[in-house]
Amino acid sequence: LIVFLCIFSQIGPLQAYASSNGHIIESLNEDWLFYEQQLLIHPDDQKGSKLVDLPIEFEAITGEISTYGTFIKQITIPQHYVGDVLALELPYVYGALKIYANGQLLTEIGQVGTNEQTHETDLKPALLPVTFDQQQVELAIQLSSFNHIRGGFSGGIQLGEWDEMSHRYHFERL
Repeated sequence: LIVFLCIFSQIGPLQAYASSNGHIIESLNEDWLFYEQQLLIHPDDQKGSKLVDLPIEFEAITGEISTYGTFIKQITIPQHYVGDVLALELPYVYGALKIYANGQLLTEIGQVGTNEQTHETDLKPALLPVTFDQQQVELAIQLSSFNHIRGGFSGGIQLGEWDEMSHRYHFERL
């Protein structure tokens, strides 16, 4: 009984820590431009896009499960975070992705491709340390998925303070 009470007394604080926001600066889930079957780094008015919110699967946007495209969003970082190390949390992606900030590659998970032969899946979430040297940031995420039950984003994307989000991210995995 004493062991049970000791374990039970720890569950509340652990759940509260795991569900805390970890000083999230911005949830990046609304108003992404989606360019179907285009691998872009910057928006292109000539290519045509759809406005979407995350999480979203390819099938909901295109009617297809196996496809590729680019999600692009403009964000504004609060001035006091410019130059600081921040965290960009990416959800599990059923497929592969490349993410760019202001045209610079931040990371690649798997290998983004335009067909089954050039695509390589790597199913994992990611927490990226990022530092922005200006308030205006353009994020571009190239995403591809072939031969999975779904393709697209399984969850949302968040930007926050590195220390807090890193602790939460690793705690949740433990």
